[in-house]
Amino acid sequence: MAGVTYKTRQLRRRYVERSFATIAVAGGSFWLLINLIKSPSQFTEVTFTGLSNGILYALIALGYTLVYGIIELINFAHGDLFMLGGLFSAHFITLWFNQNHPSGAGYGILILCLVAVMAFCGIITKSTTVLMERSTEMFSSGILILKHVSTHRTIS
Repeated sequence: MAGVTYKTRQLRRRYVERSFATIAVAGGSFWLLINLIKSPSQFTEVTFTGLSNGILYALIALGYTLVYGIIELINFAHGDLFMLGGLFSAHFITLWFNQNHPSGAGYGILILCLVAVMAFCGIITKSTTVLMERSTEMFSSGILILKHVSTHRTIS
């Protein structure tokens, strides 16, 4: 092993890694092809479910990236808004619009409900935050006034 150079070891390592990656991709592709032939309807259903979950994860990650890029602080409270929006929208489209099975109209209604519910949650969160900040400012200014009065009395 002492006579083998660093460059040779790197080339050998790269060859082994690429070989394993090629075998894994070929095995996965073969398995997918077998499942597509065996049960095409289940395959397409699982594919679309996986794609929709992946798109949802990508949108949430994009939202976190945008929030972090703007304020440079990760705020995990936004996950609550995503979850509330999803749960309330699913409840509304099944209860109000009687959409129990996936359809094109159901997805359109879902997107509209998501936007409306998340906007509502954002408005409630923002108004609650503003009220809490105002009360904190009043409270802290009241403490400063009391501190000033007590300091002034002890000096005189």
